[in-house]
Amino acid sequence: MRKEQRADDLMLIQFQTIELPHIHHLLSYWPIEENNEPNTHLFNDYIEFKNPAIKFLYPKTDFEKTGDGGHRSKCRYGVSEERLEYS
Repeated sequence: MRKEQRADDLMLIQFQTIELPHIHHLLSYWPIEENNEPNTHLFNDYIEFKNPAIKFLYPKTDFEKTGDGGHRSKCRYGVSEERLEYS
């Protein structure tokens, strides 16, 4: 088992102890494995099991631009983030 998988499993166990309110929509994100982000799919699956009618929302991301087009920048904490562009 990978170190990241073990961490994801331990986080999921902790997450399952939280009393969650009944919600209709939840904003989530698609984890980027190269950034060692937690596997949000595990949490989403658990939430959907507890609340089958929930709708997940995901931010729109253009991976072509963010891949090497320079639309990412580091925040003050050193985390690489996509810069929002408004039209």
